[in-house]
Amino acid sequence: MYAWMALAVLVSAGVAYYAGSVMKVTPTGGMSWILLIAWFILPFILGRAAMRNAVVGFIELMVYAALTGLMFSSIFIAYTGTTITTAFVSSASIFVAMSAVGLFTKRSLAKLGTQLFGAMIGLIVAMLVNLFLKSGMIELFLSLAAVVIFSLLTMFDTRQMKALYINFHDRISMNGLAINGALALYLDFINIFISLLEIFGGVGNNRN
Repeated sequence: MYAWMALAVLVSAGVAYYAGSVMKVTPTGGMSWILLIAWFILPFILGRAAMRNAVVGFIELMVYAALTGLMFSSIFIAYTGTTITTAFVSSASIFVAMSAVGLFTKRSLAKLGTQLFGAMIGLIVAMLVNLFLKSGMIELFLSLAAVVIFSLLTMFDTRQMKALYINFHDRISMNGLAINGALALYLDFINIFISLLEIFGGVGNNRN
């Protein structure tokens, strides 16, 4: 699960770097909206496909990772290399720490999962509202909130995957479950990274 998640991150980074730094191509206008809609819809399709056919699920995970890289290719134009590196190292540190907590904790996190889902919906709504308000202060606050929410989701998703492995290992596809887990953790990591990138980049004040 962690290996596939790491591979997905590597694919995203490679595509983002190549598109943004080498080809100087970033999605704009209608294309950016199409990619954004696809980015939100594909995880639901991928999750089901992985449980039916792990190979298809793996291919879709890599395609999704490439799509994510293309979506965020502008970071290599908008942010300095130092900011990107700092955000990545910090994200990796937070991810490893929170995933370790989720892996070794013996507490049930079911209630926390419900609360985090509600918080994530609220975060999305607030981000949509701020698209019109264009407030840098609100954007900074939402980025901080996103780091907290997705850090806790990393812990929750790790705990859930561990529970599913233990309780249903003889009833469902382990490879399919691993791909689903890789997708969930990949999304957690990407959201932590993007949020920290905005924070360390000064939300527009420390860009190239």
